[in-house]
Amino acid sequence: MSIEGVNRFTSIVLNHIFANQNATGNVALSGISLYVLLGAINIGLQRQSYNQLSRFLGEGFEELQDTGTWMDSHTAQKWTRLVDLASEFYMVTSALFCSCDINYHYKTVSDLLLRLHKINVNFSNPYPSDRNIYTLISMYAFGSKINEFEKSKLGEDGMIFMDAIFVSLNWQKKFNASHTETDIFYDNKGQTLEVEMMNQEGFNFIYDSYDHVFQVLFIRFKELFQFAAILLPREGHTIEDALTTFKFDDIYTYFTQSPIKYINLKMPKFKISSDKDYVQTFKDFGIADIFDRTHSDFGKMTNQTVFIGKLIQLLNVAVGELGVKADDNTDDFSEKSSSEPEKGGDTVVETRADAEGRAHSDAEDSYDPEDNQQLETDESEDSDEKSNSESEEERVFLAEKVPSDSEPFHVNRPFIFIIYSSTSNAALFSAFVTNPNTA
Repeated sequence: MSIEGVNRFTSIVLNHIFANQNATGNVALSGISLYVLLGAINIGLQRQSYNQLSRFLGEGFEELQDTGTWMDSHTAQKWTRLVDLASEFYMVTSALFCSCDINYHYKTVSDLLLRLHKINVNFSNPYPSDRNIYTLISMYAFGSKINEFEKSKLGEDGMIFMDAIFVSLNWQKKFNASHTETDIFYDNKGQTLEVEMMNQEGFNFIYDSYDHVFQVLFIRFKELFQFAAILLPREGHTIEDALTTFKFDDIYTYFTQSPIKYINLKMPKFKISSDKDYVQTFKDFGIADIFDRTHSDFGKMTNQTVFIGKLIQLLNVAVGELGVKADDNTDDFSEKSSSEPEKGGDTVVETRADAEGRAHSDAEDSYDPEDNQQLETDESEDSDEKSNSESEEERVFLAEKVPSDSEPFHVNRPFIFIIYSSTSNAALFSAFVTNPNTA
């Protein structure tokens, strides 16, 4: 499936969760990571179980089930790119907890290609193994904890597939903590809340077409080509209104059509902690057999009868003055690799990425309209990445000076928060935030 297809998967699942809880509360999802986990599941399936999940994913896995040629297959190359993208800018752990014997081919493919950990656990054992399973899950989930569940429902043939994400991205221009103040936020029912509101003025890309009932502000992270896209419905409109026209797979269009403007930004700090179990969600989409011990068919993974009892994605995301899940100890996260020039012998080699990063930083923090140098071109780079970055560079240099007035972008009502890669056009993480005070 293409990145646009993964973005559509993100949109479908996220919208379904939001609608099922009556558009209240915060919901979050790393769609690309969950998609990869479903791919790891599908490799082990056969017959009707395989057909149900393959249809939903829009993806076939027959090439990966061939023990002789799977490693050189087109499918393997495609999924390698997805896995690398899912884990490029934050830490991801995918794990299978089960008591069954796993065959060699599934273990090899899921380990080498999809980085799936396999942990042997017998859910039928009584206490004190309860504590052990929760400790194990927490260990593989960066310390995050899940709600207790009835192990007896899993039994010896039940399995847990888990996906845990830890995000750590720093803003290119941090918010000044001394400017954070208590302000009013209106939830989706129109009730007023007092929230911690961050404040900042600076240059940002903003999509603002009156053909849509929303605006999208793109805030740069320190990591190259990484942005937080803030979708804000216009006054008098809701997230549900915005979702009638907003499309995750059109985010590249919104980004390329966003001029750079001097923005007065107000955005609330917020946290989202989630241990969402997706069993019922995917049952609603017609994927039923893999969750039913009498119908599941994991014949490509094991010769035992097993089923999925829980399918969990754990997220622990905090957005604040320094960035996403950032603190005083992460100020230099990835900074060296993305901003220091590479040295070779006596010559300093500045890559295109380095040059663009320097240009973006200069435009944001110390823009000089007289200093409009043409960045050197590396012809060996991927053409799509080149056109994306050239477009960003061109729009940055269109700004002639810091204006006396700024354009307001005040996030004082429910919004959508997306971590977006401009080179891959992927929505790496997405959240609907209706109450910044609720984790």
